[in-house]
Amino acid sequence: MQDNKALILQKALALFVAKGYEAVGVQELCDAAGVTKPTLYYYFGSKEGLFAALMQTFVEPFFRRLDEAAVYLPQPKDYYHDLQPVLLRVADEYFALAKSSPEVFRLLVSLNFMPPQSSCAAIKNHFQNRQNSTLEGLFLKASEVHGNLRGREKLLATYFGSLVTSSVLLHLNQDQTNQNQTSVPPASDLVKIFMHGIFSG
Repeated sequence: MQDNKALILQKALALFVAKGYEAVGVQELCDAAGVTKPTLYYYFGSKEGLFAALMQTFVEPFFRRLDEAAVYLPQPKDYYHDLQPVLLRVADEYFALAKSSPEVFRLLVSLNFMPPQSSCAAIKNHFQNRQNSTLEGLFLKASEVHGNLRGREKLLATYFGSLVTSSVLLHLNQDQTNQNQTSVPPASDLVKIFMHGIFSG
């Protein structure tokens, strides 16, 4: 028999991704998992507590991998072995997450659409900041070597994160509809496009 806590987490993940956090009620979560409200409250304390546990269980491991991927080792005299490989490792982590756990990837993206007044705004902000600080930290390190990036680190982090996540979403949606009309560039091509933009301007 599946552990109730793990079952609630799995059902909550599916519901939050399908309908959005705000649209899912506690009773709906309980019905989906086949548990009572006291059981859900016993494990998580509240709907917000459930969301926090969900993020910690499914999203935090991705951020740990992202931190490992985002280590910049400068080789400024070698264009193809300097910033490009670390950006590719970062992009690959997003594609790998979407491939292994598409619902977790969609949950991560859904943070961008949660209203600021959401009851779990503090949790949402924590994980958004976690992601942003990793990417911005990467560009801060790179700007120590590449002066043309200085002062644009936050903007570059935002652009790169948006480029990768939107491309991965396009890939996921294309897979779901089995349509091959839109060609999604692989991670390596995305990185080349981004690199061309930041070093040609």
